[in-house]
Amino acid sequence: MDHSRIHRRIASSFRGIAGDPTLEALRRLRLLCTFVMIVPGIMIAVILAIAPAGAPQHDAPIVTAALVATAMIASGIVRWIAGKESIKPAYRLSIGVEYQIVLAFIVAFARHFMPWDPHDGYRELSPVTLIILVFAALLPNPPKRTLVISLCAAAMDPIALELNVLRGNPQPHLVQTLALCFGSFACAGIATLVSHVVYGLSNTVEAARDMGSYKLVEKLGAGGMGEVWRAEHRMLARPAAIKLIRQDASVDSAAIRRFEREAQATSALRSPHTVQLYDFGVTDEGTFYYVMELLDGLDLEQLVEAHGPLTPARAVHVLTEACHSLAEAHGRGLIHRDIKPANIYLCKLGLDADFVKVLDFGLVKPKTTDPAAGATVTMQGTFAGTPAFVAPEMVLGETEIDARADIYMLGCVAYWLLTGKLVFDTPSAVKMVFEHVHTKPAPPSSRADQPIPAALDKLVLDCLEKDPAKRPASCEELAARLEALGLDAWTQERARAWWSTREGGAEPAHSLAPTVTA
Repeated sequence: MDHSRIHRRIASSFRGIAGDPTLEALRRLRLLCTFVMIVPGIMIAVILAIAPAGAPQHDAPIVTAALVATAMIASGIVRWIAGKESIKPAYRLSIGVEYQIVLAFIVAFARHFMPWDPHDGYRELSPVTLIILVFAALLPNPPKRTLVISLCAAAMDPIALELNVLRGNPQPHLVQTLALCFGSFACAGIATLVSHVVYGLSNTVEAARDMGSYKLVEKLGAGGMGEVWRAEHRMLARPAAIKLIRQDASVDSAAIRRFEREAQATSALRSPHTVQLYDFGVTDEGTFYYVMELLDGLDLEQLVEAHGPLTPARAVHVLTEACHSLAEAHGRGLIHRDIKPANIYLCKLGLDADFVKVLDFGLVKPKTTDPAAGATVTMQGTFAGTPAFVAPEMVLGETEIDARADIYMLGCVAYWLLTGKLVFDTPSAVKMVFEHVHTKPAPPSSRADQPIPAALDKLVLDCLEKDPAKRPASCEELAARLEALGLDAWTQERARAWWSTREGGAEPAHSLAPTVTA
């Protein structure tokens, strides 16, 4: 039996696909702060309400309220700092050390505030011990560090006791003092053992976050097929994006095959306008992953939603570069089948601005005239793709799906870029699909808030013809017709000027563009 693999599986299930232990510890710290902010105040109020007249609790209501208020305020501050993303996670987590000691002091001071009877405290366990154990379990630290922190927290018991003696309480004799405080120090040793186990699991999770030569750094997004993470190569100074999908009961075999197909198809393509694939593999836990270049920019869906429709010149530039990527794929017999704004990325690459990258080849298939392929789609009554950007022949289950299906979808993208609207903007996906098959689209110029050249208007409508034979025959032809429009060139100077006015507005990211199956 492979015990190391079992250990890694336990750790992986402890944190999901590829979680960050530091971020998880911060989440637990914030939950703990929320608990302290709410529960103690309610408990003190109940105790004061039910305690009979003359009970010790009524002797110091102001002190009790002050201690509870201090704990609640400290918890609120720590919770706010722990959630402050502008502060490095390690710094935020370190505040938990001070928080533990502050809570230990407040609890210890409240414990020793009333004078001890000479016969009390021998069978009583200090509540400081609970704080020490909870923090050791929830906020993993190296065992030695946990021991030091726990001893500091345990020391709050004798310190609080002596402060109350200075305040006027009688000094317990030595044996009673040892009985009152020994439990906290003994618990520091237990907390160290707990930390050894928890911190070991945390390190195992950290190791599980390694994908080949890459280390996961930050989660960028999630979608229907998995997660995308920012990653770093262990030896090279090269950032990357890693796409993950875990093979389990919640992920069907079709999704896994689609994931593998995307990796294989992308790795075969060499166009600079196709996202580059660096690596592909499967972890011991059954997590499929592949490593891509990390793109600095935003996809066309985000671009138009945030900044409005593109000028005709810029839209022609984007569409032409997308044609270059698809032309190579089509030349290799690969049809993308899911062209949409979220799958076309506009980024800064070296000195080039507005550099187009085509993403997500998860639905790619070799073009085929096999009748069985079309029959399968028709019998199931389904299609794979996105309703707002699907070609009519894909909906109808035609036996031959070729490059002209991608050209139709690219026409839908062009419509979006020029107008900021979908070709058929209906609330129902079923009706949207029906209109792609049966309804003639309105010219982009009739729905745009900017003038669109008549030749560009016609070219977009040609791409949106229901009959594939009436569309441009290839992406090479479409690119040639775009260049022949004779519009003012979208130059690098214009592109850099646009990006410079929005520097910092587009965070480096990577869209999963989850596929919708209608």
